[in-house]
Amino acid sequence: MVYLFTNARDGQSAKVYYRKTGMNDWEFFNNDYPAGNYVNLALPFFRDSKLRVASGAGIWESPLQETEFLPLINPWFEKSLVNCMTDTLQFEDDSIINHDGVSWNWEIIPEPEFINNPNIRNPKVVLGEAGTYSVNFSLTKNDTTYIKYMEDVITATTCPSIDDCSNPAELPKDTWKLIYVDSEEINYPGLAIMAFDDDPSTIWHTRWSTGSDLYPHEIQVDLGEEYRLFEFSLLNRQNGSNGRIKEYELYVTVDSLDWGEAISVGEFEDTGAPQTITFSTSIVGRYFRLVGLSEVNGNAWSSAAEFSFIGCTDITYDIDQKNKFESLVAFPVPTDGKVNISLPVGNSFNYQIVSIDSKIIDKGIFYPSNNVKSFNLTGYKAGIYIIHLTNVGVTYRVKVVKQ
Repeated sequence: MVYLFTNARDGQSAKVYYRKTGMNDWEFFNNDYPAGNYVNLALPFFRDSKLRVASGAGIWESPLQETEFLPLINPWFEKSLVNCMTDTLQFEDDSIINHDGVSWNWEIIPEPEFINNPNIRNPKVVLGEAGTYSVNFSLTKNDTTYIKYMEDVITATTCPSIDDCSNPAELPKDTWKLIYVDSEEINYPGLAIMAFDDDPSTIWHTRWSTGSDLYPHEIQVDLGEEYRLFEFSLLNRQNGSNGRIKEYELYVTVDSLDWGEAISVGEFEDTGAPQTITFSTSIVGRYFRLVGLSEVNGNAWSSAAEFSFIGCTDITYDIDQKNKFESLVAFPVPTDGKVNISLPVGNSFNYQIVSIDSKIIDKGIFYPSNNVKSFNLTGYKAGIYIIHLTNVGVTYRVKVVKQ
């Protein structure tokens, strides 16, 4: 089916043709608007009994044949997993209804710490406590009330903190110090300390204005004190791919004179998005060393915008993990898909499913109704996965083989 949308812009009329290719997919395939004013992006939406399409060239609309209809109730909220219970969440009514004359009511169960107004279309909410929340939404139009109840649709956790090893946070960098770098560009930006200055617009870059130093390149940093470390993240430079490290080795130690073996060896991607290495077992360390072995384009340079760690200050945390690991039972192993884990006592568990190359595949929180938790790995590739379960300051790890 073909739809025609019309619009007036700069005193000229336009006709834009769209072909519906799926439930929510539209294909732009013709435009008689003057050259240089073509649509670059079209986003269809509903409002006021009209189907509208917004784009860089304006808004086109087409009235629906029937302007009065049974409303489709669709409350919307910003995210279903809130990793800090004091975050402010945006709620919105996205129902397909003519909103003139509509009244609203939002009920969050249990009652949140704050809601600016439960009787508006788009309230702001602070949940305030860790746990699972249900939403009871109603709207009234023409003396008829429509209700949609959504049970256990939002889960909130405590806020990340370096003082809470069950929910660790990003380490502060104000005490970090550079120990050694094999090469750095002395012209701004380029200094090695710019890889941990909390400014993603500055970068460490190996020497280039006065020549180039060949791989490998390395940087060593003192975190300022000992931490229990769970993750390392690299943010590449944002304005190009030159110097982005490909092959790497990562070392962590409590003694900068004895680095031991690398805790992670692999390859970074050529991307501007943060890349995270999750450690299969948390590590106590004060110093880290990143060695770049090659560059994504085969060049001689290394660069990085920001390094960061997730960790906590209690270095005794996790010390009994081998004993805790032995007390958990997973079955069946190996598995074709579903795997069950016998749970220790606990009201709630944070979980992560991590691949053997330390990539997080899935994470979240659950509230067990019995002493067994099932995970479905059906869509996962064959291989080894580690399931992390964290409860009341203890992390359990279960090794699972997916066939």
